[in-house]
Amino acid sequence: MFQLARLLSLELQQPTDNVFQPRYIVTQTEGMNSWLKLQIADQNGIAANCVFVSPNEIIQKVYYILGGPYPNVLSAQNMGWLIYSILGERDFLQRFPTVAAYYDHEDHDRDLKRIALAEKTADLFDQYQVYRPEWIEEWNQLEPAELGADQWQQYLWVRAKEISQERLPDKTMIGRFIREAAREKTKQQRLAERLPVIYLFGLSITTDYHLELLFMLSEIIDVHFHLVNPAPSVYWFEDRSPKQLAFLVSKGYIDKSEINQGNALLSSWGRVIQDTFMMLFSNEDLLNHFEEVGVQPPGNDTLLHKIQQDIYAAASTTERNRISITDVSDGSLMISACYTVAREVEVLYNYLV
Repeated sequence: MFQLARLLSLELQQPTDNVFQPRYIVTQTEGMNSWLKLQIADQNGIAANCVFVSPNEIIQKVYYILGGPYPNVLSAQNMGWLIYSILGERDFLQRFPTVAAYYDHEDHDRDLKRIALAEKTADLFDQYQVYRPEWIEEWNQLEPAELGADQWQQYLWVRAKEISQERLPDKTMIGRFIREAAREKTKQQRLAERLPVIYLFGLSITTDYHLELLFMLSEIIDVHFHLVNPAPSVYWFEDRSPKQLAFLVSKGYIDKSEINQGNALLSSWGRVIQDTFMMLFSNEDLLNHFEEVGVQPPGNDTLLHKIQQDIYAAASTTERNRISITDVSDGSLMISACYTVAREVEVLYNYLV
């Protein structure tokens, strides 16, 4: 990760046509933002004019630059309040009494349950737009009268879109608009002027929705991916954890002779990264520009380094480094059992002191 931050810092040193042009860096957590700012400042002497955004926010930024007709988009926040309002409508209470029974009562927590259900459903809809876009596109064609007694989610979605009168476009509509607008030369020039380059740093989770749009945008502007591959020396993207292998064998999807387990820690903890790289490498243009930088194989002088080396080489159980009693007590890796989050902080503090 330090090598990736160093490479990004060097790229940010490159001069631009407009000194006031911000650099957009796509990350997934506030913690990563804070750490990356410190790394950029340490490398370049200052971290300035860098705008940190999430994958959804960069897509919305592109939507606005390309002339998106609506100033606001459908999000989990504004969708939550729409759903809360719909859950209190008489039509919903009568059509879906089983769902309404959860919160439609005289107890003191009825409003709390109603807003909790609204927020949970809004978050679910937000994920549907990314992971199940075909559902959302189908629901956008429905009318409330067409829905049955067990289609309460579809009803909430259709009714919410009816209330907003399309003033809050969902992610499928935004994606469609971007794909169509990006074909126009004038809008391509506008995008290249206002957003000449996008840096994606340290993303562990990505989706086909975001990658499809980013691949398309890379034909107009520069898009740089900075990703960590925990085992760059081997092809480990088809390795499976013991639990996955047991499931696949029990269902008859694979034969025991086809088992390729690799390193258990890598295949279990690296499942999300594994899926991300598989999606990235499905694009031949990106694969042709793929470059590994700053690769430094770990040593095996401590317990932590031995584990890191096993992960780096995707070593299976029979191929891993041997661990001795001395390794276990060398202090490079410690496990503490803490009963609260506050106690975790106290243990860490005491260790640092």
